[in-house]
Amino acid sequence: AECARAQKCWSKDSESALLFAPQLVNASAWGVKMVEMWRSRVGRALPLAVDTTAQLVDLLVGDRFAACGSPEQSRAASQHGELTRRLALGLALTRFVNGLTEHEQRGRYARPVSVLAHNLQLPPLLSDLRHSATHRALPSIDSLEMCAAQCLAWLDSNYWRPQDMLLQPAACRERVQAQVQELRRALYSAQEQH
Repeated sequence: AECARAQKCWSKDSESALLFAPQLVNASAWGVKMVEMWRSRVGRALPLAVDTTAQLVDLLVGDRFAACGSPEQSRAASQHGELTRRLALGLALTRFVNGLTEHEQRGRYARPVSVLAHNLQLPPLLSDLRHSATHRALPSIDSLEMCAAQCLAWLDSNYWRPQDMLLQPAACRERVQAQVQELRRALYSAQEQH
């Protein structure tokens, strides 16, 4: 059932790849729209990795929308002035780092976000950017775009690729077979005890 639910989210293997195609503006815009549809259906249950990917891709390709020619896309591009883009990228990256590290925050005393980010193998630049955007001056657009690209690369290797592997039919079949075998063992064990 888990595999079936997951496969309904991305109905084709290539759909999740569209979020990682900023050079294909129309494809990336379509991927962002798919996540917006998910968001409208599941609200807060949308995984942080999915939400962050869509936000960053939307912001990174926003300037390229004007080249596509549609009036809607041109309006979207003009609404992303540099300060607005800096604020939006800074917020998206800060929310991502905070969202990941908050689950690692255990114990009586709070540990530094940089330590928690290191434990999660996040690039140090991301936790540094989060600290600057939160407590110091907002980083430059170049720094933010570089961090967004690193964040997307981290998400690709630590979230999207593992998800893709889980959704492969053979992997689903193997997991279901393992669960069936475990259930059989439990049933046989229960029968032997009675």
